[in-house]
Amino acid sequence: MVSPATPVKLLVGFGQVLSYYPVTFDSIPWPNELANFMKLFEIFSIDIFSLFGAASCQLQTGFLSKFMFHMSLIPMILIILVGAFGLVLVMSKSSKVFTPESVKTGFYTLVSLILYTLYVGVSTRIFRLFKCREIMGTWYLTADYTVVCFEGAWSFASLIAFVCIGVFVVGIPMGQFLVLCKNRKYIDEKKCIAKDKDYRKHLDIKHKYGSIFEAYRPDCYYYDIIDLIRRLTLTGGLILVGNEEAVAQVFLGIMISTMWLCLVLYMKPYASAWDTALSGLLSFVLTITLVSGTCLRLYELTLDSADVYQRNAFGAVLIASIVVCLVVSIGAVVLSTECLRDRAAQMCVVTGATSTNDAVENSVKVVPSDATKEVGVVPSKLKRANSEISL
Repeated sequence: MVSPATPVKLLVGFGQVLSYYPVTFDSIPWPNELANFMKLFEIFSIDIFSLFGAASCQLQTGFLSKFMFHMSLIPMILIILVGAFGLVLVMSKSSKVFTPESVKTGFYTLVSLILYTLYVGVSTRIFRLFKCREIMGTWYLTADYTVVCFEGAWSFASLIAFVCIGVFVVGIPMGQFLVLCKNRKYIDEKKCIAKDKDYRKHLDIKHKYGSIFEAYRPDCYYYDIIDLIRRLTLTGGLILVGNEEAVAQVFLGIMISTMWLCLVLYMKPYASAWDTALSGLLSFVLTITLVSGTCLRLYELTLDSADVYQRNAFGAVLIASIVVCLVVSIGAVVLSTECLRDRAAQMCVVTGATSTNDAVENSVKVVPSDATKEVGVVPSKLKRANSEISL
């Protein structure tokens, strides 16, 4: 069954990686229109400050203030969710609309969705704290040159960053991996049908952690974690590799994007062929964007004066390809909704019934004509027999 949640997750992951391209690969001379277009996708990382745009400068929010807010975002949301969960769970015991089991399922799904959405933004913010550049003997933070690294407020923020690396960057994928490994026996529904106990356990695991593995084939249940690490590497991980030339950084980005694209097309890990095709398309656009950025960088280094028109042409082509991917992704989400699937199924049933009725009518029309011919032969033979007898 095609679920609209999977195309949404693919689109969110695509938007997160694309929005951090100008930050991660800052050595590439991205066209201004393309860079601004990429920044629009920061909304997928729930970057609150990106909503204010240019007004964030007037709010005097430095990088360290944004860092502290971002690190507290996940705990604050989880605390609110736990409080709401406890309240709704008490109400569900006397409610006829929802049950305690459905409340628990919704709670686990929301937690998984929040961690999936916030993971890249929080991790990238942490890695950006450790990217400093030496200028005249003093190390400055590249994300905010008013901050001096290795002293004062930066040192305090770095302690918090180390804690968040263990809790968020390493803890979230490690926790998901341990949960899936512990319950991998009950992931495949076909292997659990034989025993009632195993099937009940499968349903329980599916309700709790289905948002992590349900979109994939049973033998590829861990691919969501691989995708999580891929997005982390393409955004925050490669930030620390970059420098003024950043040759290794761009090369590693192209290699990671290409390897993921080949892995998706070869293994076909998604349960739906449409999700596999959509994932391959989005990965291809990310790869082509990096390759085009490399061409822009080489063009800038090999020529004395960069051609503005050629850079704008690159940007226009990439923006068009990204817009096509957005249209395809939104179309996949819309077409995978339950109401459209039911309407399509009804149309198929009606079409099949109409064709069956036409076939029956045609057969009815043919049978009387053949029968009449056969019946018409008998009287003629009887007439000849009677004439012979009379003679």
